[in-house]
Amino acid sequence: MRRPRRPRLHHVLTQRHADRGGRAMRMPITLKAAVTAIALTLALAVPAWADTISPAMVAQAGTTASFPVEITNQTLSPHTYALRVDGLPKGTGCVFTANGAAVTSLTVEPGTGAPVIVHASVPALAQLGTFEATFVARRDDGAEVKMPFAIDVESTFALKIASVSGSVSTFSGRDFSLDVTVRNTGARAVDNLVPSVDMPPKWVLLADPSVLPSLPPGTEATFHLTVTVPASQVAIEQPVKVSVKSDQVTSPASDVKVRVQSNPVFL
Repeated sequence: MRRPRRPRLHHVLTQRHADRGGRAMRMPITLKAAVTAIALTLALAVPAWADTISPAMVAQAGTTASFPVEITNQTLSPHTYALRVDGLPKGTGCVFTANGAAVTSLTVEPGTGAPVIVHASVPALAQLGTFEATFVARRDDGAEVKMPFAIDVESTFALKIASVSGSVSTFSGRDFSLDVTVRNTGARAVDNLVPSVDMPPKWVLLADPSVLPSLPPGTEATFHLTVTVPASQVAIEQPVKVSVKSDQVTSPASDVKVRVQSNPVFL
């Protein structure tokens, strides 16, 4: 099945079907992606099957992806709905909660709705990528509604360079400075962070701090870098790559262009 693109705007989709008795179940589902919320409304007959995968949620390995579902009983009698999720990868657990308590089924009075939250726990060693599963509500008369969903599993540990100068200028035999801000975009703290600059062999790097013991998830830290260019360096526009390494992960490198001019003192 084709993998869905992550949406950047709000979208509303309504699907309507009718069974022979004209009965219907309405399941409003809100899935929260990394930075945007997607409102997806389905009106499905009973029994019925959704024919598209909903927008993927994003979760780091070792965390839990959750989304709310509301089951509405539009019949004239109370019904009990058994809840399950099919197709979860091995090691992935699923729990349903209603009003803060774990449930496996819901009894819904006629003409009313019952909210439930689906929690899918992603193992810390889960394979990265997208997996698809199906939420199922089975009514006590055997009718079912099936709602496919997808979860994008990202690495538990992740670092990103939040800001760094794009270019600097200096002279041979002089220093230049860089402030590098790194952000922990993962789900767990990373340890022993050290800035790294891919530069010519005779250039000397000093960092303050030289080592950052730990960086909690969702936080930032700034390294103040001082690089000494040797007096023997000829005039050049030297591209260098700046990154931050930790015990668990290394950030993608950011490019910095260093313009070195000949120092008249050494001519």
